This record gives sequence, structure tokens and C-alpha cells, in this order.
Amino acid sequence: MIAQTRDTSGNLFDPRVLPIRVFNAPTTGADAINAGIAYSIGRAPILNMSLAATGPIAESGLQQAVAAGQLVVVAAGNRGLANPDWPARYAREAWANGQLIAVGAIDGANQIASFSNRAGDTRDFFLVAPGVGIIVASSGTSNGWISGSGTSFSAPAVSAAAALVQARWPYLTATQIANILFTTATDLGAPGVDDVYGRGKLDTARALLPIGATAIPLSSGTSVPLSAASLAPGYIAAAGLQSAARAGALHSVALDAFGRAYVYDLGLGLAPSRALTHEQVFGAADRTVRFAATRSPGGTRTLIGADSAIHGLQLGSLHGYESRHRATDALAGMAIVQAFGAHGELAFGTLGMAPSYFGANADEAGSTPVLGMQHAMPFLNLAAGHHHLAMGWDLAQGVKLKSGLVSTASASLPNNLLTGTTPTAHAAVLEVSHQTDAGTIGITAQQLHESQSHFGMLGGEAYKLSVSPTTNAFTVFGRYALARHWTVAAQYSMGVTSAQHNTADSLIQGFSAVRTDAFAIGLAREQLWRDRDQLSLTVSQPLRATAGSMQLDLPTAVDASGRVLRSATSVALVPGGREVMTELAYSVPLDKRTMLGVSYLNRRHANHDASAPTEHVVAARVRVGF
Repeated sequence: MIAQTRDTSGNLFDPRVLPIRVFNAPTTGADAINAGIAYSIGRAPILNMSLAATGPIAESGLQQAVAAGQLVVVAAGNRGLANPDWPARYAREAWANGQLIAVGAIDGANQIASFSNRAGDTRDFFLVAPGVGIIVASSGTSNGWISGSGTSFSAPAVSAAAALVQARWPYLTATQIANILFTTATDLGAPGVDDVYGRGKLDTARALLPIGATAIPLSSGTSVPLSAASLAPGYIAAAGLQSAARAGALHSVALDAFGRAYVYDLGLGLAPSRALTHEQVFGAADRTVRFAATRSPGGTRTLIGADSAIHGLQLGSLHGYESRHRATDALAGMAIVQAFGAHGELAFGTLGMAPSYFGANADEAGSTPVLGMQHAMPFLNLAAGHHHLAMGWDLAQGVKLKSGLVSTASASLPNNLLTGTTPTAHAAVLEVSHQTDAGTIGITAQQLHESQSHFGMLGGEAYKLSVSPTTNAFTVFGRYALARHWTVAAQYSMGVTSAQHNTADSLIQGFSAVRTDAFAIGLAREQLWRDRDQLSLTVSQPLRATAGSMQLDLPTAVDASGRVLRSATSVALVPGGREVMTELAYSVPLDKRTMLGVSYLNRRHANHDASAPTEHVVAARVRVGF
């Protein structure tokens, strides 16, 4: 008989043997066996019976054991017969309820032992285990060991495996434990269940591994596949979640097909930190060739962004460089400003071009942006691939008022394939600026509404979001001509995002109010050595949380009764690091159609992760228009 104890953590196996003597001589009888079974009830969840008889024996005692929920493992017998002896042969009976396992013996070559009874009519409840030349402890030898053969030596191996399973998951029933051993057995003999080997050879290691798809239990009582526990943290949550993962705060349990709990690190499902993008790598080196600006006699200003054929060379520590192959002169974005009346204008743009109308980049057509599109108006960039519609009015000498709407289109955003949702974002913008011959200063107020996302966060079914956060933000900006061909520009943005309760069935419970900021400052020189060349230096910090947290509800354990225990976990969104990107870029036209760009980038604390190594990138690019 096997009893078991567990340590306080519940993670270690400590099965113990409870010997019950039923032999007073080389033989025994039904009364002694039944008495031994009765004694074991309430003391041992697993019974090992290394004994056999030529006829039915101890049926009443075994029925009591089954009724008490015990798992009974019985040697098949050593007569080389086509069917097991009793009591192993009771395994086929309906009253056994799948709680009896008959065990035959195999040799070192995985062949059925010549003496072992076969599976026969108990094949659905029959396992085999090593039973030839087995070394066991013995009090009857001088050295304390004996080598023996027989199904009596095979049955304890199955009992021990069952004890390991039961000790780790004490809420499993005897039938479930038996089915686990049957399901994970190694097939021997004829394919599938056969009359010799039954379900196959015991595989203890496989019995302790998950069976079927593992799923994470949610607080509602439903479950989602572990494969759905992937999360792209978005713009501000990556560093906090990675820090929580390193601290072990994102450990969760998932249940296999038998409801067995396994601990997983959900941090492994976090999308890796974003490497420098195509736009960041080539940044300022593209700016004089990315945008073609024109102004018609009627006052219409047009800005077209185009991506031309690319040939690039890159050196440095960046291994995750994003290489994109686009058609020659593919449209990257367009914005139009149409004057009306003496003091008004109407603006329209597609594919993320709102930062060309609002903020430090919104100067007359033909001037060179000092700040890249990825730096300008960071809150508007949360509405990826947006369209914008705006109006502007000249209120007084050099003072301009602008207002507009920015909105994503469903075709502009990636659909979250795991949840079937498409996040969207919409923003209302109001800006006041003052422009002089020397430059421009201004302030922009923005109210951003996101749907099904939080700062660009996308996740699988385990992290499904049903939130509609509102961010109120402002950006202070300025652009100033220091001297002939020298321009400096800067912007600082700050926002406050409303607290959110996630109504979706998800591990994410919600977010507290979040405060964020970002800044960028750039210096550019045109006509440095030749016509249309440009040298620029930009230092920037992308959006970073300065206050706020994310609330998770994680299943962390399963108690002895099988009840899932949960833990409320708060993840601070304020990162330990601060990403600062420094880029130095030079671009020069080689002829009318060819532009050479060279960039150096230094990225410290990528994605605000203080543990992230500093990235250095040197990139060269030749752009040829056709």
C-alpha cells in the first residue's frame, strides 16, 4: 500500500509506503486480503497488490476500495497465460470503474516476459513494466538486496508512478490517475491497445507532463488556451511588464486536459522589445527626400511622402533591423492644405500625416522638418495610419488657430487576429501658434479616445481588452532659425489618461489613471557643403509613463480540493529606465535622382528598460528614383 505526504509548497513529491501484511505463510486467503484492504481505506490512496490467484478472490474487499476512491494496482500473474489471474482480472468489471490496473512484466528489450500473463480480456486496463532481473531491498540477504523477476516486481513501478501523480495533484480521482497512466503509456506490440501489452509500457516521465492543450482559467470560470497568452504591450507598458516578469510576478497556472495545474511564466508571452524601426534607423537622412512639398499659385500646399527603391548597408549592434521591400516610389502619405478666403485654410491628410500640419513641423511648404514624424505629436501617433481633417484661421498678425479631427480607419490598423477585434483611435485637436520671420512657437491640446486598446496594447484571448481610455494631452513646441540655414526645433508633450476597468473576460482587470510625457529637440543645417544637403542632430524620448499601474488577476495555484487560487497583481507602468535616442544624420544628393544618406544612432534604455543594452547603429543608404 502507498500513502503520501506533501511539502508545504505542494510542489515536491514525497510518497511513502505503508506495508500491510496479508501473508502468514507462502499462501493467503480472501479474509486476510479483505482485512488488509479494509485497513488501508482512509490511510493510503493507492493499493499495490503483488499477488495472484487462479480463481476469483477478495472481490468484496476490492469493491469497498473502489467505493472509497482508491486506485488498485494488481500484478497480472506469472503463468504465461493469455489473460491475467485474479484479482487483476477484476479490472474488466464494470464495478471496477477504471480504478483497477492489471500489470504485466517485460524484459530489458521491452518484450513481454515469458512467464507474464498477457492483457487478454483486461487489455483496456492493462499496463506492462520492467519485471525481469529487478534489484529490490530484502531483509533475507546478507547485503540487503535481491534480484527477482515476476509481475510482482512490475506492479510496484506502476504504483509508484501513480503515487507521484497523486502527490502532485491530490485532487485527481483514482480513475483520472489510471487514465493518465494509460494515456501516456508507450505503445508496444500491435498498434494501439492489444491483447498482449494492453495499453503499453509505463512511462512515468510522460505521465508527469501535460496532456492535451493547456488552458489558463479566468476568473469567470472559463478558460483560454495557453497559446493565447501572448501580449504586445504597446507604447508604455513594456518595461513594467518585463520588470514584473523578471521578478517572477507573472507566474500563472494552466490546466491540462485532466485539470492538472502547471506553472508557466507569462513573461515568455510578451512581445520582445521593439528594435529600431526603418524610420528610426534612417530618420533624418530620409527627410529631405521622403517628402515632396509644392505650393500652387492658388495657395494649395501639398506634401507627399514617398518611399523609393532602397539599397542599404548597416553596421552595429542592431540585429533586429526591420527590412521592408516596397514598390518603387510607393506612396507613404499625403497632406493637402487649401487656402480659402483671406485668412482661412482647410487641411486634409492620409496615412498618419497629421504631424505635418500640427506642431513644430507645420511650416510653409518647402521647409525641411527638423523633427521626424516619429518624434512630432506622439499622442497623435497612437492613432496609427490615421486620416485628418482640419481648419486654420489667421486671428491676428502671426497668430494662427487650428482645429481638427484625427481618426484611424479600420484598413489602417492591424486586426488583432487572436481576438477578432480591430482597435481604433480618434482625436480632437486644437492649436494656437505664433509665427514670426525667425520661427514659430505654439501649444496644441489633444483629446484622444482609444477603443479595444490601451496605448497600442494588443493581446491574445487571455489579455482581451474592452476599454475606451481617454487621454487629454498638450504639446508645447517651437521652431527657430538660428542663422542662415541653421534651424532648431523642440517639442514637449504631456498627457493624462483616464482610469479603466476592463469589462472583457481577461487576465487584465484594468488600469489606473496614467500620466505620460515625451520630448524631442533637433538641430539641422542645410546647404552645408553642397546644394540640398542636410546635417541634423536629434535627441528624443518617446512616450513614457510617469505615473500609473496595470491590474492583473492571475491564477497562481490549485489547492488540494482542485479549487483555482488567484492573485491580484499590480504592475507599475513607471519604468526604471528612460529611453533616449540620439541620432546624427547627413544626406546629400548625388544627382537628380539619387540621394545618399548616412546615419548614426545611439539608443539608451530601449523601451525605457533600464536593463536593455545600449544600441549603436551606423547605416548608409542610397535612394534612387525611377
